[in-house]
Amino acid sequence: MGLIPQTVPEVRKLILRVVWDRLTPAEQAPAWSEWRRRHRHRARERHYRGRGARPPNELRL
Repeated sequence: MGLIPQTVPEVRKLILRVVWDRLTPAEQAPAWSEWRRRHRHRARERHYRGRGARPPNELRL
């Protein structure tokens, strides 16, 4: 299963969580990021599938 690329706010939150130890242990930040990206991927798939549409190609250059 492919994952959707990380967004700027997600990267910002990851950096904040790693740098500011009181928010969460540094080991949990990558796990949260992976969970979030997986969740976004499933939501995107279901959004298009529910409408009977195909998602646009993500590799537009």
